[in-house]
Amino acid sequence: MEILERFTSKILAMKKENLLIIVLLFLLAYILIFRLPNKQQFKETRDSERAVHVISLRDSLEEYFAVGDSQKILPMIPDCSAERITIGASGLSLEALVDGGFLAEIPQDPIYGTKEDSGYSVCKEENQVKVYSDHYQQRSTYYAIFVVNN
Repeated sequence: MEILERFTSKILAMKKENLLIIVLLFLLAYILIFRLPNKQQFKETRDSERAVHVISLRDSLEEYFAVGDSQKILPMIPDCSAERITIGASGLSLEALVDGGFLAEIPQDPIYGTKEDSGYSVCKEENQVKVYSDHYQQRSTYYAIFVVNN
């Protein structure tokens, strides 16, 4: 009889451990599914950062051009009908904006940005300059425009 009681208590103890493991797995699954940010939220966060960078680049370029230094950079910006030029060391260097205090640093795309290719590009169309995010994920493209006063 004593052997049967020990065996029964071990089985009951194992069932409690298994039940505890199952409850912990369900709790972990709930946290992973409902409480952690999903891919869409990560995309939206990165795209928000990209939008802030594009607007920052646009505002800095506009301010730089307003000071009268547009002829140092404007001739290097291609026409939008032909192409866009990458902002970065491999394309259009905007270090003059950093040196002049218009930007603290050249913004880089949160995933793809490097010193060579920031993940942002620029082109001009008549008297407008367009600054693009090359990796915006919510829509096909995101850009900001400002008018150049010659």
